[in-house]
Amino acid sequence: MMRNYIWTGLIGILALMSCEKIIPLELPDRASRLVINSILNPDSLVRIYVYGSQALLAPRGVSVIDNAAIVLSEYGQLIDSIAFDPQSKSYLSRNFHPKPGRFYELIVSAPGFEEVSASCQVPFAVPILHAEAKDSAGIDEYGDYYSQFKVQFTDPEGTKDFYGLVGTVPRTRLRWKSSQPGQPARYDTLYDEVDIYMYSTISPVEDTYDNGVVFTDDLFDGKTYELIINYYPSQWSSNSIKDPRRRQLTLLLNHTDAFYYEYNRKLVKHLRNQNGGLFAGEPVSVPNNITNGYGIFSGYSQTKVEIPLQE
Repeated sequence: MMRNYIWTGLIGILALMSCEKIIPLELPDRASRLVINSILNPDSLVRIYVYGSQALLAPRGVSVIDNAAIVLSEYGQLIDSIAFDPQSKSYLSRNFHPKPGRFYELIVSAPGFEEVSASCQVPFAVPILHAEAKDSAGIDEYGDYYSQFKVQFTDPEGTKDFYGLVGTVPRTRLRWKSSQPGQPARYDTLYDEVDIYMYSTISPVEDTYDNGVVFTDDLFDGKTYELIINYYPSQWSSNSIKDPRRRQLTLLLNHTDAFYYEYNRKLVKHLRNQNGGLFAGEPVSVPNNITNGYGIFSGYSQTKVEIPLQE
């Protein structure tokens, strides 16, 4: 009797397989649009990346547009000339730095594409009044020890403000160099910075994985506030190399506009779900403020502080 059940099941599976029907999928043929990526910062020259959007099932990659016309204006006044830089594959201003508090408008056109536009305001920097860090602050629920820092600043009055906070620690590594047979191995010592993963138990503070944390002034509008953030120290430094920078944490407090805040909140989640395959999670839409196109045109100002680490 059991053998009959097995054969019946196999016949059923084969019957289902033989009933497979291929249905052609017809997707709408949408015209390619310009994609703009430009974040204005008073500490840097203006850099604008221009791409062409791709069809849904097109191979992955980017289509760089190198023949676009860029018009950047400040309160309607044309500023600087912005030309394509082949090395960075972007459009770069010659000597212009955006100014805090100013409004900027961007218009981009290119052959074969509809003209796009966007505007933004660059916020003023918010000074860091005090900062301190503790290397060994506690042990989390998984048994891993974490570090902690405190940063104090005064939020501007009368406005809705948005922030991002990023931290880095020094990293030292050994890179193997080729050597002749019979000779001792040779290494280069590399010194650089690595981002730290930070998090907070305060609900308005959201971690953005590798891009630090973002938050608004909902809890401290117009007040002086001390923000406490936990973070995991880097595990990628070679302890055999003496590096005086090791006992130091660098913090970057970004005062952003509302759009850049939303963009940072969702970008990494979007990329992780996009690259994670069929079961990576629900799609996360990245905000778009480009009229007739896609992308981001936004601004921020930054305050930097270097903190010695305490035991």
